[in-house]
Amino acid sequence: MSAISLWSGKRCVGQAVRTIAVGLCLVFVASLALGQISGRMETFDEARQLEEAGKPHEAFLKYLAAPGGEYAAATLARPQAREFLKLLADQGATIPAARRRLIEAELLLATRDKDGALAAFRDVATKIATTDEQGWEQGLLPRAAYFFEPPQLANTGAPHMPPFDSHRESPAVGVGPGSHRDNWLLRRFIALEAWDDARREFARVWQLHREATQPYFVRVPTNYDKQGKPTGHERRVVQPAGFNAAGLQFALDFAFFLQRRDQADQARAVLIEALTLIDMDRNPRHRPWSDPIPEGEPINVPERPIHVHYRSGEGGATRSEFIRLAFGTLKTAGREEELVKTLTTRIEAGENRLRRVLAQVRLLQGQPDAALQLELDFIVTAKFDPLSTAYRRAVIFDSAQNARAAVTEYELVLALLNREDQKPARPNLPDPAEPVWNGRLGSQQAGLPMAMFRPGPSDPRQALRTNVLAALERLHAGLGETDQALEMARQLMAASPWAGQLGPLEELERKHRAVNQSARFVEWAKQQLSVVKDHNMRAALQWLLGDRKAAAES
Repeated sequence: MSAISLWSGKRCVGQAVRTIAVGLCLVFVASLALGQISGRMETFDEARQLEEAGKPHEAFLKYLAAPGGEYAAATLARPQAREFLKLLADQGATIPAARRRLIEAELLLATRDKDGALAAFRDVATKIATTDEQGWEQGLLPRAAYFFEPPQLANTGAPHMPPFDSHRESPAVGVGPGSHRDNWLLRRFIALEAWDDARREFARVWQLHREATQPYFVRVPTNYDKQGKPTGHERRVVQPAGFNAAGLQFALDFAFFLQRRDQADQARAVLIEALTLIDMDRNPRHRPWSDPIPEGEPINVPERPIHVHYRSGEGGATRSEFIRLAFGTLKTAGREEELVKTLTTRIEAGENRLRRVLAQVRLLQGQPDAALQLELDFIVTAKFDPLSTAYRRAVIFDSAQNARAAVTEYELVLALLNREDQKPARPNLPDPAEPVWNGRLGSQQAGLPMAMFRPGPSDPRQALRTNVLAALERLHAGLGETDQALEMARQLMAASPWAGQLGPLEELERKHRAVNQSARFVEWAKQQLSVVKDHNMRAALQWLLGDRKAAAES
């Protein structure tokens, strides 16, 4: 890979793209007050206006006046690199050293002075803070930060920018993974074949991702004044569920780099560490917090800004995808059994959640029966309540295509739901999964109504009942049990929020007609009319029964 290919001098396509890019050029974990964010955006807007007014020198210096303007400044300066290098030398004394040297290195690269550029990039690496107390005021890149370079759109050279989000904070929880995909400094070290420097930057950001898997506490505002400023707060502890999507992607990238540098043992250690922190029951993007910690009571975990906790989602690798790719890498390296042994040893030591990880591995090994047993053992060991146990077992059997066993468990769920002594509490199920799942086994949340996971008046038992009835209708139909399938379809219609709509009722009537059971549908419809009070439902039923006048009156 040539150095030139990574710093293509093409300008951003359109001023709007650059405006968005400005806010994303630096991702860091230091706490940012809203006033600071607003001030930075005002600076970027002033720089944009100067550029549009034909004042490139002033715009260049203004872009570099606040964190986040590096990419816009470099894009502006590359076509006249020597001219802007002189400008930096003459007027850049007030720019923090880490930021200034990064741009100097980039412009030296634009003049094809690779040796000078590499020396400058190496100097940037020495200007990264080693404590959280250090930062831009000392001319240093904050410790938990990396210079962000937007990935390029294929065949255009234009930066691919995610939606602007000024609250994205750390490479471990932010815009991207912080690997060669978006880490400016790391990309240049690789392009210049400075392998030891690249490894050190990889290792530095890896440590940030590892830190992000550890518990922390946040101060949650409880009261606000008339200006909307918080006047009180509660301290709550958060326990992350392993590496998030960006962290898993970084682990894959770091391991690939180490393998290419003939450091297979280190690559294996990175992958196994990430694997053993995965919790298939908890989506790492969801981080519930504890009850409030009383003031004065010590908390032995670090504090993180509240807006980091509330950040929007990030891209990267899903848990299932990571397991698949990591397993493939370890298998190719002849380390498959080492992975299985590591997981087994930790399961025997009491880490029940790793049974679900090992189940994913067994599936990849072509051992579905072993995977099924691990999932069932996980449920037994976790000692869930009867309702959660039955539903989890049903979904696992369903995913394993054991229809008869799944029917038995789903019917048990219905029986438990119909018990009067069952409280309307949410069952203990896995978090909703990331957008992409590798297969259905283990995805118990698939298809559950969103009411199951959102606070509101909905009875969670009713939401679960709807899901179970739909599964039973499908399974009975697959088993050739037509009468049972139609019975489930009728119960589902009566329990569903769309019961009063004509379309679903017409579909239910069609199902009966297709198997010569129209008379049974008519009987059911008449029975429903005797008990249903909802006007829409009554009108739809009367319409299907041919009583148009009554339907109109309803």
